[in-house]
Amino acid sequence: MSPRTKEDFEKIRREKRALIIEVAVKLFSEKGFHATTVDMISRKAGISKGLLYNYFKSKEDLLAQIMYELSLELMDLMNPDHDDEITSVEMKDFFTFLIDLLKRKTDHIKLYFELSLKNDIFKLVSQQVNIEQILNEFKLIKKYFEERFENPETELTIFISVLKGFALEFVTSPHSFEEERIENFKNRLVELFIRDKRE
Repeated sequence: MSPRTKEDFEKIRREKRALIIEVAVKLFSEKGFHATTVDMISRKAGISKGLLYNYFKSKEDLLAQIMYELSLELMDLMNPDHDDEITSVEMKDFFTFLIDLLKRKTDHIKLYFELSLKNDIFKLVSQQVNIEQILNEFKLIKKYFEERFENPETELTIFISVLKGFALEFVTSPHSFEEERIENFKNRLVELFIRDKRE
């Protein structure tokens, strides 16, 4: 058997980190953040506590990284080419990609909603992540609405509220969303929010 390469070790590291996150998300969303211990996460992941601390400084850091990566993934769906603009085509595609994300990351989204109601945890998480990067991405969304709507703040508020409401409904009652209903919802989002830039 040949010795492991640097790439092999990096792959193992990525897989272990992904496993820890997967287990933590499940436990956090089932038991709550405070009731979940590092011991519980490491046991369920089949690793030692020491190894877990090689990947994350603390339980708080682990939670912060989970939420930060979810935020970045959402932004990547909206601005996949990472330029300084969200186009109408990218926004339209985002509606499709968002449904896929909700299906793949149901526990992540449930955890987000649970945390958003607990100011102490939400504040703690926001202190440990690169808020600057998230704010920069949010500026692009704001710019999209400013270039297309006469009342961009109102339309942006409606946009965020509609998407949050849909996401909450989707992850708590996925059985009630047959494909036709999802398609009709996406079409309605296009009608409401896809516009050419104003002159």
